[in-house]
Amino acid sequence: MWGWKPPSSLRVRGSGRHRPGDLVSVSLRYRQVFHATLLVHGLPWAGLLSGTVAGVMSLGGDSGALLGAVAGLGLGLLAGRRLQGRWQVRPEVIRVDDP
Repeated sequence: MWGWKPPSSLRVRGSGRHRPGDLVSVSLRYRQVFHATLLVHGLPWAGLLSGTVAGVMSLGGDSGALLGAVAGLGLGLLAGRRLQGRWQVRPEVIRVDDP
């Protein structure tokens, strides 16, 4: 999403237990996955809902709700795009696998 392409290789911090080319198992911390989920799903939803409420309160009716929802969703997506670089998921090596 947002122009992200999966890397062909993955860089992880060296722990001394493995060397380049070794087959390893990696893990992600719960907090990193939670923050990434909030970024990708939470901000657009929060923008959509708050924009809808703001549109109804300021313009009234369905057209105000629609206009506010579109504007709020757009702002939520832009905010997520700007914050994307701050919350990076860093995998950790949990074990070195035998080939």
